[in-house]
Amino acid sequence: MATKKLNLMGPVTKNEWVMIGTAASCSVSVGFRDAIGIASVVAAMLGLSILLVLGVLDWDDCLSEKNQHRILWLGWPGAFAVLQVSYFCIHYLLQVKRGVRALYSAFLAMHLASGVPNVLAALALAYNTNLFGALTHYSSGQAAVFFGAGHVDLPDNIFKMGFVMALVNAIIWGVVGTFWWKFLGLY
Repeated sequence: MATKKLNLMGPVTKNEWVMIGTAASCSVSVGFRDAIGIASVVAAMLGLSILLVLGVLDWDDCLSEKNQHRILWLGWPGAFAVLQVSYFCIHYLLQVKRGVRALYSAFLAMHLASGVPNVLAALALAYNTNLFGALTHYSSGQAAVFFGAGHVDLPDNIFKMGFVMALVNAIIWGVVGTFWWKFLGLY
Protein backbone atom coordinates (compact mmCIF):
# COMPACT_ATOMS: atom_id res chain seq x y z
CA MET A 1 0.00 0.00 0.00
CA ALA A 2 2.78 2.44 0.92
CA THR A 3 4.69 1.74 -2.31
CA LYS A 4 1.56 2.43 -4.36
CA LYS A 5 0.98 5.72 -2.53
CA LEU A 6 4.62 6.74 -2.97
CA ASN A 7 4.43 5.99 -6.69
CA LEU A 8 1.29 8.12 -6.95
CA MET A 9 3.09 10.99 -5.20
CA GLY A 10 5.89 10.97 -7.78
CA PRO A 11 9.52 12.01 -7.33
CA VAL A 12 10.68 14.35 -4.59
CA THR A 13 10.15 17.98 -5.63
CA LYS A 14 12.53 20.93 -5.19
CA ASN A 15 10.40 22.29 -2.34
CA GLU A 16 10.49 18.92 -0.58
CA TRP A 17 14.30 18.84 -0.84
CA VAL A 18 14.45 22.36 0.61
CA MET A 19 12.16 21.22 3.44
CA ILE A 20 14.35 18.16 4.14
CA GLY A 21 17.52 20.28 4.16
CA THR A 22 15.97 22.93 6.37
CA ALA A 23 14.61 20.36 8.83
CA ALA A 24 18.00 18.64 8.98
CA SER A 25 19.80 21.97 9.51
CA CYS A 26 17.40 22.95 12.29
CA SER A 27 17.79 19.54 13.95
CA VAL A 28 21.58 19.79 13.88
CA SER A 29 21.42 23.37 15.17
CA VAL A 30 19.24 22.29 18.09
CA GLY A 31 21.35 19.20 18.78
CA PHE A 32 24.58 21.20 18.90
CA ARG A 33 23.13 24.47 20.21
CA ASP A 34 25.59 24.72 23.09
CA ALA A 35 28.60 24.20 20.82
CA ILE A 36 27.50 26.67 18.15
CA GLY A 37 25.72 29.12 20.43
CA ILE A 38 22.34 29.18 18.68
CA ALA A 39 19.20 28.94 20.81
CA SER A 40 16.51 26.46 19.75
CA VAL A 41 14.03 29.26 19.11
CA VAL A 42 16.50 31.05 16.84
CA ALA A 43 17.11 27.84 14.88
CA ALA A 44 13.35 27.38 14.45
CA MET A 45 12.87 30.98 13.31
CA LEU A 46 15.78 30.67 10.85
CA GLY A 47 14.24 27.51 9.47
CA LEU A 48 10.86 29.18 9.05
CA SER A 49 12.54 32.18 7.43
CA ILE A 50 14.37 29.96 4.93
CA LEU A 51 11.12 28.21 4.01
CA LEU A 52 9.37 31.55 3.54
CA VAL A 53 12.18 33.17 1.51
CA LEU A 54 12.56 30.16 -0.80
CA GLY A 55 8.83 29.94 -1.38
CA VAL A 56 8.27 26.55 0.21
CA LEU A 57 5.79 28.23 2.55
CA ASP A 58 3.91 31.50 2.28
CA TRP A 59 2.13 33.55 4.90
CA ASP A 60 -1.18 31.89 4.10
CA ASP A 61 0.40 28.55 5.00
CA CYS A 62 1.59 29.97 8.31
CA LEU A 63 -1.74 31.59 9.12
CA SER A 64 -3.96 28.68 8.14
CA GLU A 65 -1.55 25.83 9.02
CA LYS A 66 -2.43 23.94 5.85
CA ASN A 67 -0.35 21.13 4.32
CA GLN A 68 1.83 20.67 7.40
CA HIS A 69 0.96 17.06 8.15
CA ARG A 70 2.69 15.00 5.48
CA ILE A 71 2.33 11.69 7.33
CA LEU A 72 -1.48 11.77 7.41
CA TRP A 73 -1.68 9.48 4.37
CA LEU A 74 -0.46 6.69 6.66
CA GLY A 75 -3.64 6.96 8.76
CA TRP A 76 -3.39 7.52 12.48
CA PRO A 77 -1.91 4.07 13.30
CA GLY A 78 0.90 4.56 10.79
CA ALA A 79 1.49 8.15 11.92
CA PHE A 80 1.50 6.93 15.53
CA ALA A 81 4.18 4.32 14.75
CA VAL A 82 6.36 6.75 12.77
CA LEU A 83 6.16 9.44 15.43
CA GLN A 84 6.84 7.04 18.31
CA VAL A 85 9.88 5.54 16.56
CA SER A 86 11.14 9.02 15.69
CA TYR A 87 10.71 10.24 19.27
CA PHE A 88 12.57 7.19 20.55
CA CYS A 89 15.42 7.36 18.01
CA ILE A 90 16.06 11.04 18.61
CA HIS A 91 16.91 10.18 22.20
CA TYR A 92 19.05 7.22 21.14
CA LEU A 93 21.06 9.14 18.59
CA LEU A 94 21.47 12.49 20.28
CA GLN A 95 22.28 13.65 23.76
CA VAL A 96 19.21 15.75 24.38
CA LYS A 97 19.44 17.27 27.85
CA ARG A 98 16.14 19.04 27.68
CA GLY A 99 14.70 16.64 25.13
CA VAL A 100 11.59 15.56 26.97
CA ARG A 101 10.55 19.11 27.75
CA ALA A 102 11.33 20.32 24.23
CA LEU A 103 10.06 17.36 22.22
CA TYR A 104 7.12 15.97 24.20
CA SER A 105 4.73 18.82 23.44
CA ALA A 106 5.78 19.01 19.79
CA PHE A 107 5.34 15.28 19.28
CA LEU A 108 2.04 15.30 21.17
CA ALA A 109 0.78 18.05 18.86
CA MET A 110 1.85 16.01 15.80
CA HIS A 111 0.10 12.92 17.19
CA LEU A 112 -3.12 14.81 17.80
CA ALA A 113 -3.00 16.52 14.40
CA SER A 114 -2.58 13.07 12.81
CA GLY A 115 -5.76 11.84 14.45
CA VAL A 116 -4.19 9.65 17.15
CA PRO A 117 -6.59 9.36 20.12
CA ASN A 118 -5.70 11.94 22.77
CA VAL A 119 -5.10 9.69 25.77
CA LEU A 120 -3.21 7.09 23.72
CA ALA A 121 -0.90 9.78 22.31
CA ALA A 122 -0.14 11.34 25.69
CA LEU A 123 0.40 8.03 27.51
CA ALA A 124 2.45 6.42 24.72
CA LEU A 125 4.85 9.38 24.68
CA ALA A 126 5.11 9.23 28.47
CA TYR A 127 5.86 5.49 28.40
CA ASN A 128 8.33 6.01 25.57
CA THR A 129 10.06 8.70 27.62
CA ASN A 130 10.74 6.12 30.32
CA LEU A 131 11.86 3.44 27.88
CA PHE A 132 14.69 5.40 26.32
CA GLY A 133 16.33 5.87 29.72
CA ALA A 134 17.89 2.41 29.42
CA LEU A 135 19.50 3.00 26.04
CA THR A 136 22.84 4.59 26.83
CA HIS A 137 24.74 6.17 29.68
CA TYR A 138 23.53 9.63 28.61
CA SER A 139 20.01 9.00 27.29
CA SER A 140 18.25 10.36 30.36
CA GLY A 141 18.97 12.27 33.51
CA GLN A 142 18.66 9.14 35.62
CA ALA A 143 21.02 7.14 33.40
CA ALA A 144 23.67 9.85 33.69
CA VAL A 145 23.38 9.86 37.49
CA PHE A 146 23.77 6.07 37.71
CA PHE A 147 26.73 6.16 35.34
CA GLY A 148 28.36 9.12 37.11
CA ALA A 149 28.00 7.45 40.50
CA GLY A 150 29.80 4.36 39.21
CA HIS A 151 26.79 2.03 39.40
CA VAL A 152 27.02 1.25 35.68
CA ASP A 153 30.21 0.28 33.86
CA LEU A 154 30.76 1.46 30.32
CA PRO A 155 31.62 -1.68 28.37
CA ASP A 156 32.52 -1.45 24.70
CA ASN A 157 29.16 -2.84 23.68
CA ILE A 158 26.87 -0.49 25.64
CA PHE A 159 25.33 0.93 22.47
CA LYS A 160 24.67 -2.58 21.14
CA MET A 161 23.03 -3.54 24.44
CA GLY A 162 20.92 -0.37 24.30
CA PHE A 163 19.84 -1.20 20.76
CA VAL A 164 18.93 -4.77 21.76
CA MET A 165 16.92 -3.47 24.73
CA ALA A 166 15.21 -1.00 22.41
CA LEU A 167 14.15 -3.88 20.15
CA VAL A 168 12.96 -5.97 23.10
CA ASN A 169 10.94 -3.05 24.46
CA ALA A 170 9.53 -2.27 21.02
CA ILE A 171 8.36 -5.87 20.62
CA ILE A 172 6.78 -5.97 24.08
CA TRP A 173 5.11 -2.57 23.75
CA GLY A 174 4.21 -3.03 20.10
CA VAL A 175 2.71 -6.50 20.40
CA VAL A 176 1.45 -6.91 23.95
CA GLY A 177 0.83 -3.19 24.41
CA THR A 178 -1.34 -2.95 21.31
CA PHE A 179 -3.76 -5.55 22.62
CA TRP A 180 -3.65 -4.21 26.18
CA TRP A 181 -4.37 -0.64 25.09
CA LYS A 182 -7.25 -1.89 22.93
CA PHE A 183 -8.59 -3.82 25.93
CA LEU A 184 -8.37 -0.65 28.05
CA GLY A 185 -10.25 1.28 25.36
CA LEU A 186 -7.46 3.72 24.53
CA TYR A 187 -8.25 3.39 20.81
